Amino acid sequence: VERKANRRKAWVDEEFSTSDARMQEELAVEEKSFAERAAEQAARIRRRPRREVEEAEKERERELEARRRRIRKRYLAREAFDAEYEEISSGEEMPLFFKEPKQFLDVFTTLEESNLFLIQNSQDTEQALEELTQRFDAFKRTSQAKRDKME
Repeated sequence: VERKANRRKAWVDEEFSTSDARMQEELAVEEKSFAERAAEQAARIRRRPRREVEEAEKERERELEARRRRIRKRYLAREAFDAEYEEISSGEEMPLFFKEPKQFLDVFTTLEESNLFLIQNSQDTEQALEELTQRFDAFKRTSQAKRDKME
């Protein structure tokens, strides 16, 4: 669950930072062109009364702020990226089978006991097979000896 949240946050952060960088570039270009136009206008307005110059400056600031708002509206907010994110399960987020460590230890102990039982059982079977093999070999030898006596 934490990996999903981290993956979502990383994706949103990356998309938002990319979008924000583009927006900042666009704002910088707009402000630069606006500053150049303002400088041209200031050169023409110098001869006007100070009050008109201040009013023109305030008007330019309002116009620049309106342009900034228009640019910002074209880009998504962080919340919009968060809503846009699509959950894609990588299969790694399987729910935990064990909720508590004791559950794991209990299952491990049971399996270990089972394995020990099977090992012991196979050793007993091997021993029985070995005994049968020895008896069979002894029987063959005695049978062979009896046959040899009969001949």
